[in-house]
Amino acid sequence: EGNYDIYLLDIPTLMLTIFHSPEDEISARFAPDERILFVRAGYDAHIMWIMDIDGENQQMIGEGRYPQFSPDGNSIIFSKPGSDYEIFIMNKDGTNIRKLTDNDIDDIEPTFSPDGNTIAYNSNNNIYTMNKDGGNQTKVITNGTNPSFSPDGNSLAFIFGNTLYTTNLQTGELKEIGEGIKAISWSCGSVENKKPIPVIK
Repeated sequence: EGNYDIYLLDIPTLMLTIFHSPEDEISARFAPDERILFVRAGYDAHIMWIMDIDGENQQMIGEGRYPQFSPDGNSIIFSKPGSDYEIFIMNKDGTNIRKLTDNDIDDIEPTFSPDGNTIAYNSNNNIYTMNKDGGNQTKVITNGTNPSFSPDGNSLAFIFGNTLYTTNLQTGELKEIGEGIKAISWSCGSVENKKPIPVIK
């Protein structure tokens, strides 16, 4: 019907369940408790929501984009616009919002490391890492977007142009993985887990 919706894909059966609304719904991610965190995009704002896996009990969290839960499920990181996009962290219920970056360029696409102690993000199309409190902001990749930690936290996957790369954060070793890729999420499991995955369509 001309807008983005969230579909839930069940791996064993390949059955799709749709959660439809008149607005675009994007950036769907599972919370640690298997609820779904997503963004409802209107004409003048992007609002973060969370809902049960069956689409019930939808709760508005607040304005923001690119939300992601911490591995322990207690915090959410996200980007929020002002004069530019900055990265914030808040409690899972939307309280205690703290700004982690503060500069004059866009900081977007934040993602937690598996241990929850480090955040990688896109700052003006360069990849930086920082502590979860915003300290020790360090450029680790020049020219890259869509950072995603490996399950062991030792590497970052990222995109430059339409090409997927990985870099080892300890050695700096860079590998080209493939072309024609727009977005990534490094899987921490396998189809053997038989969990459905959220899909934007």
